[in-house]
Amino acid sequence: MRILLIPLLLFISIGCFAKEKLWSQQVDTVLEGGKLFKMSFQEIERKDKYSIARVKFVSGPSVGSVMFVFDGFRNIAKQTGRKFMVPLDEWKDESGNKMYKFGFTDSNKVNIKQLFGSDISPKIERAGLIPVN
Repeated sequence: MRILLIPLLLFISIGCFAKEKLWSQQVDTVLEGGKLFKMSFQEIERKDKYSIARVKFVSGPSVGSVMFVFDGFRNIAKQTGRKFMVPLDEWKDESGNKMYKFGFTDSNKVNIKQLFGSDISPKIERAGLIPVN
């Protein structure tokens, strides 16, 4: 019995420590001129090649809001050690929050459609991979 229990406990311990925590970030500040900038970014699913995040938007500038979303995915790429990212899809959930799917890779010498699926739009394919730096 003891012989079976030790490997099981070791497997559970390694699994708990090996899994990376899903990324989240938020901004809640008043910008110059009194405009409120309030958003949250919550990664809800992480796979080997991509992540999906829910973004709740309350208020903020359009450029700042886009940069906030890109920053969230850039942080996921850094956390996972990936060098390039690409936006793959965007939609709204049942509550009206924006959902984003970004792909990640270590090389800029990849075929985006082959790596992430044939349903990638030509617009995304032309835009290409974004370096994380």
